[in-house]
Amino acid sequence: ASRTLPYCLDGLAAQNYKTFEIVFVDNGSTDESAAQIRKFQSDHPALKVALMEESRRSAAVARNTGARAAQGEWIAFTDADCVPDAYWLADLAAAAGRHPEAAAFAGTILPAPSAEIIPSFLGLFTLPAVHREQVYERYTLVTGGFPTANFMVRKPVFEQADGFDPDIEIYGEDHDLCLRLYQTGGRIQSLTSASVRHIH
Repeated sequence: ASRTLPYCLDGLAAQNYKTFEIVFVDNGSTDESAAQIRKFQSDHPALKVALMEESRRSAAVARNTGARAAQGEWIAFTDADCVPDAYWLADLAAAAGRHPEAAAFAGTILPAPSAEIIPSFLGLFTLPAVHREQVYERYTLVTGGFPTANFMVRKPVFEQADGFDPDIEIYGEDHDLCLRLYQTGGRIQSLTSASVRHIH
């Protein structure tokens, strides 16, 4: 992800919320991603930053590896092609205070600005933004599933749901997690704030 990772790193370094750790998982990259993260670690000594390696190629497995290493009560997921807003974590923390009953939060995902036609087109139709805040209690064909490009879950609830299913090899592990969170009695609160911009 060396093409987009620097933008993600800049967004993480600019967070207004300061009590957090960052866990990166290198899932067998062959580019400069790991080197970029090591430089980020040295450039930001005040931040608590860990770089994990996971040799099994799978988004689900990689995310589980990062979640196991995380020390906090909450785990906030994003991706290397996403740029968190400076208030991303602050908005998520504030939402957790307002909604103590929620097991997880789905922040909004906006398209990163682009002068190119294809990324602009994709930004219109994929990973749609959250337009209203709502509590979800079940998964249906059209509602209740959220991408982990911008998703925060209580670690004990994540563990109770057995994390991401490692047998899902291509995509869909995020919606599957939502389904299993509902099955454990969890509720997901959507947010119009806590935004990240996705680089299509």
